Amino acid sequence: MKFWKTVLVIGLPTIILQFGLRLIFDDFSAGLVVSAIINGILFGITFTWFSEWFAKRQMKNIEVELQDGEDMLKEGGANHILKYEGVGGKLALTNHRLVFKSHKLNVQTHQLNIPLNQIESLSIDKSLVFLKNVLFVTFNGKKHKFIVNEPDEWVTTIIERNSLPVTT
Repeated sequence: MKFWKTVLVIGLPTIILQFGLRLIFDDFSAGLVVSAIINGILFGITFTWFSEWFAKRQMKNIEVELQDGEDMLKEGGANHILKYEGVGGKLALTNHRLVFKSHKLNVQTHQLNIPLNQIESLSIDKSLVFLKNVLFVTFNGKKHKFIVNEPDEWVTTIIERNSLPVTT
């Protein structure tokens, strides 16, 4: 389902842009509408497929080292939003901490370790109006924003490990 939502988010603006540009520079015709729709759909599918392929490839290169007595509970691709950059990387949840480790293709490469017993609150939000993929984690008085797949699952798994307040 997420794949098709992303196709829609990428494809719809492409259709509108192509339609608008062609309407300005060409005469209106049914072929114009069909062409804009086909191009938008194909671009949305191609862009989404390539983005997912590239992300999976990058995830293989990111290794989160476990500390003594730690077990991996969950991991997946994520963006840690720092000012104006969505730093791509991997978010991992162990039985002791939440870890974000960036991949090497970022400007702001870093690793963030958040001990589970120091998480103050969790919340979920939407990006792009309808895409529910934002996870907020408050730690040391600072709210960290992550873009993840299935933020509900992250919150549930973290809460299972800790008694935490959840805000919506």
